[in-house]
Amino acid sequence: MKECIIDESTQKMVEDAVREKEALKDDFCRIEAAIRAEERSEAEEVASPVDVPDKVRNSSRVRRMWLILGTVAAAACLACGIFFRVSDVLACMDAGFDISVAELAMTSRGDSHADEIISAMEADDISGARNLITAFRSMPEPVFDLSGEAGQYRFELYKAECQLVDYLDAVLLMREGRPLKARKALRTVAASGGYYASAAEEVLDRLR
Repeated sequence: MKECIIDESTQKMVEDAVREKEALKDDFCRIEAAIRAEERSEAEEVASPVDVPDKVRNSSRVRRMWLILGTVAAAACLACGIFFRVSDVLACMDAGFDISVAELAMTSRGDSHADEIISAMEADDISGARNLITAFRSMPEPVFDLSGEAGQYRFELYKAECQLVDYLDAVLLMREGRPLKARKALRTVAASGGYYASAAEEVLDRLR
């Protein structure tokens, strides 16, 4: 399953790279056109009987040199960007699959939505787990009678489940190969100071 996700992530990165390449291609065409214009201008200056100051000639050569350097630098940046993006995605996925979500199951409750998400993740059903998280978050928040111990207890269980789902969402984002969103989700969990804040901090340290 992990290999399939890597293939999908790689395909997405290739598609992004192609789009970026097309955008850069347009920039390169404009740069090359400017270089050719500079070359024609120099050729006309050579053919012209009018003396052109050396300072002007040198300035033209410098501009052309910077245009060429700009083209090379843009291509290098694109290549490096793709390389680092792939490395970041793979490191993110490795960290996500190294986390044992089965240990987080809320076994004290038979109707735990978080347990359903964990089961899907353990079965490598990434899309199923994503759908369960979306469904859980779309549910209206239950109303609890906080005047009694029973209501307070159920409220605490619900709060713990919400925090667990947030953490599972971050882990799922890691397994999906989405490092930027995964880091954002982990920072949110860590900043909440909830049950999984320290676990999120540890994972963030690994991803830095």
